[in-house]
Amino acid sequence: MPSISAGSESGGESSAPGDLCSKEIQDKVKDVIAKPVTFSVGPTGDCEISQDDPRGLQGSFGTVENASTNGGYDTYLTGIEATMDQVSKVQVAGLGDQAVVFTGLPKMGSGENFMAGGVTDHGTYLLQVTLTQGKGMARPDLEAVAEGILRAIDTASS
Repeated sequence: MPSISAGSESGGESSAPGDLCSKEIQDKVKDVIAKPVTFSVGPTGDCEISQDDPRGLQGSFGTVENASTNGGYDTYLTGIEATMDQVSKVQVAGLGDQAVVFTGLPKMGSGENFMAGGVTDHGTYLLQVTLTQGKGMARPDLEAVAEGILRAIDTASS
């Protein structure tokens, strides 16, 4: 999955949400995943999620500030698509200016387990989620989790 580090916040029409790894957001994400999950703040400031079982769901979610100077929504989509084979793209209604979730098999390495990436465009910033798993989670289930996390973190930007 593409990783775009957050820059300083620009003063556009809307500002990026604050702490996406807050207890409130963690509780919402736990409800989406419906299994025990651990949260930590990663080196780029994204909120990282993991399960005790290394074959479980792993990933991160966060904000891409100054989206237009970081390539914007379309560039982010291109990056997600470039990391996967057998890509499925699902539009997500009701989030930001536009939102989408991708699932597919990893291009690098081998694997039969789907990975997911999702992004919501808020003009001056993007909200993103990246998920990997190693337990044979079905594509529709992984799409639902990615969409649910996007919806949970989108509430922080409202």
